[in-house]
Amino acid sequence: MVEKRKLTNPVYEEIKETIGLIPEFFLAIPERTLREQWDLFKDAFLSEEGPFDPKTKELIGLAASAGMDCEYCIPVHTALSKFHNATNEEVNETAQLVRSVGQWSRLLYALDYDKDLLRKEIRAIIEFLGGRPRPL
Repeated sequence: MVEKRKLTNPVYEEIKETIGLIPEFFLAIPERTLREQWDLFKDAFLSEEGPFDPKTKELIGLAASAGMDCEYCIPVHTALSKFHNATNEEVNETAQLVRSVGQWSRLLYALDYDKDLLRKEIRAIIEFLGGRPRPL
């Protein structure tokens, strides 16, 4: 639980004005780093700048969260992806991709598969499929 303290830092008011409340986890952040953490939060979850639209950013966040087994992050990114109009099919496909990547990663790791050989094979597959291989 977070200890109660006076909310004198103006960043707290900005948080409340921007998202409607001050989540308690912001109260656990040392005030000397509050501005930096809030700016990072806004950039990650609220910004529409960058190459990805908000829905795609949240689906990526969901995939990363599932890959880390983060029980805090998964419901957040699921809800935010749906807020940004992700369909159940897109959320389910993201979960399937996480499973597939994790499964192949564990297999290759357990096999101690040669990384240079893997890069060579992937380039050959991409070339066969008509793509232009790029350095991996």
